[in-house]
Amino acid sequence: MASSKTAPRSSPAAIPASAAPWPSPSREGADVLVSYLPEEEDDARETARWVEQDGRRFVLVPGNIADQEHCKSIVERAVSEFGRLDILVNNAALQRTYEKIEDITAEEWDQTFRVNVHAMFYLCQAAVQYMRPGAAIVNTTSIQSKDPSPQLLAYAATKGA
Repeated sequence: MASSKTAPRSSPAAIPASAAPWPSPSREGADVLVSYLPEEEDDARETARWVEQDGRRFVLVPGNIADQEHCKSIVERAVSEFGRLDILVNNAALQRTYEKIEDITAEEWDQTFRVNVHAMFYLCQAAVQYMRPGAAIVNTTSIQSKDPSPQLLAYAATKGA
């Protein structure tokens, strides 16, 4: 996240994530762009309200980060809106529960890797060209990488990747 000690005030941050609660970089002076799935519009707007309450700018970008072109457009939109990109936070994930490995379809397995692993790479690859010295990329993971739950096989595999 943005920190007044490591990032200048008004540092732009692009955060592809579900609109789940997270420590707000806006409290440290960052303007924020969040990518989210269209069906999470209400949650994204609630997150926007919190950032705007901190007096910062907030940009919403709906779409699916499993798509490489969408990942590029997220970064380009952040740079277009804020003039630069100081912090990229990869916090999005797809997680579903299955009792048996036989219940996980090949499509589900592939989609989980596209969202949880490929998108992280696509976003970093698109962002790095815009990031100046001192900028940061934060890639989150899960306890599932170290202590996986059997019913979260696809998700846990991506977190250990």
